[in-house]
Amino acid sequence: MKLNRTDLLATLLIIAPLAYGLWLYPQLPNPMPVHFGLNGEADGFAPKSLFYIFLLPCLNAGGYFFTKLLVQLDPKTAKRKGNISVHLDKILLSVALLLSIISFFVFQSMVNGSIALGAGRLIPIALALFISVIGNYMNNIRPNYFVGFRTPWTLENEEVWRKTHQLGAKIWFWGGIASAIIATFSTLPIGIAIVITFIVTSAIFIMYYSYSIYPK
Repeated sequence: MKLNRTDLLATLLIIAPLAYGLWLYPQLPNPMPVHFGLNGEADGFAPKSLFYIFLLPCLNAGGYFFTKLLVQLDPKTAKRKGNISVHLDKILLSVALLLSIISFFVFQSMVNGSIALGAGRLIPIALALFISVIGNYMNNIRPNYFVGFRTPWTLENEEVWRKTHQLGAKIWFWGGIASAIIATFSTLPIGIAIVITFIVTSAIFIMYYSYSIYPK
């Protein structure tokens, strides 16, 4: 697997919250909060451990580099000499950035013992904007088995893949923006429900669309 400048930037995004978590570690209570309810209050605790500091950054690193490796091993990618999209690195970097922000947010909440109400409301907004960013790049993803709107019909037919990603990219881009705007004026539980509902319903519709245009 060849590394590039984007991989270096992703590595910095992964290391930054880890360093922040290690810096905060002496301030963490024992037991430490490891889960928070929708009201922002901690409702799950565990003995103080570095495991919880390394967990999110390690998941971030594993997800980023393992996905890159899988894409390189993908037989569809191999046919194109390893190039499935000019925007693939940007998509993976966007994921790394989101998880990095979440890690910072979680570590600070562990110290505070609760999630600040105003900060908590940013969660569905950030997720909705993340979906919009992914949608912006999805249009240029070429057929592969690991990244994109992968259905039996898009994987079987390149024209179905192309049309499905053209439509799906628009739905996720504009739908993500609309969901973020609505979530801005909603409570945390309603905002999360709005974003999750959009993701699920749009995924079902995109799947049905790929089936409907598949040559029978």
